[in-house]
Amino acid sequence: MRYSRMLCLSALATALTFRLRAEPAKDALTVRDAWVRAVPPSASVTAAYMVLQNDSDAPASLESVETGAASSAELHRMSRDQGMMTMAQVPNVPIPARGRTALEPTGYHLMLIGLKKPLRAGDRVKLTLHFRGKKKIAVVATVQESAPVAPVKP
Repeated sequence: MRYSRMLCLSALATALTFRLRAEPAKDALTVRDAWVRAVPPSASVTAAYMVLQNDSDAPASLESVETGAASSAELHRMSRDQGMMTMAQVPNVPIPARGRTALEPTGYHLMLIGLKKPLRAGDRVKLTLHFRGKKKIAVVATVQESAPVAPVKP
C-alpha cells in the first residue's frame, strides 16, 4: 500500500511538472499604444509611436522595423543639442530589463519614409518590429492627428 501511494504521488508530480512546462510562457516583450501621425496627403514621411515593455530580466533592443505602408522605415531619436532639437537615425532602441521605452514625438520614434499612399486619421498601418535575438512582433497602429508635444527635459 505504501509503495502504491508513493507511485501515485510520483506520477501526479510528474504530470503536474509536464503540464506546467507545457503551458506557454508570458511573452517578455510587448507593445502597446501604437499610433502613426496623420500628415497632409502631399507628405511623403510620417512617424510612428508606441510603448515597448520588457518584462524579462535581461535588457532588450528594437533593431529594425518593416512596413508595407512606406518604402522604408528607420529608428530615430530627437535630442537637444546646444538649445536646438535635432533628429538622427539610431542603430537600435534600448529597452531596459523589467522596464519600458516610450517611442514618442520628443524622443525615440519610427520614421516611415516614402509613404505609398496618403494616411488619414482612422487608417491602420501594419508594422513588424524586429528585436535583438530574431524576435519579431507584428503591430497594427492607428493613424491619429498630432498629439500635443510635451516639452523635452534637458
